Amino acid sequence: MRWLIVVSILLGISAFPQSAKALEYYSAGMSAYLSGDYDSALKWFEKALTLSPDIESYDPKIKLKMGISAFMIGDYETARDFLKLFPDDVMAKSILKII
Repeated sequence: MRWLIVVSILLGISAFPQSAKALEYYSAGMSAYLSGDYDSALKWFEKALTLSPDIESYDPKIKLKMGISAFMIGDYETARDFLKLFPDDVMAKSILKII
């Protein structure tokens, strides 16, 4: 079922080149995030959101990932700004206590 949603999103986004580019940036960000390259992840996620703010509807926790990435590279102010958006998230709460 989830793959059907992803395919639908991709087909819808491919009709809009700007959104398609944002999805490429998002994918690059996820790849960097999952490999532990938090500096690159943060940059790619920022590019994706700047180009297409609706990418957040694709991944509602993109800003949480951005907050975690910022924390991991020592950018605590940016981390705090993003993590405050997730007051009920256990990871966000834990990191905010550390900051």
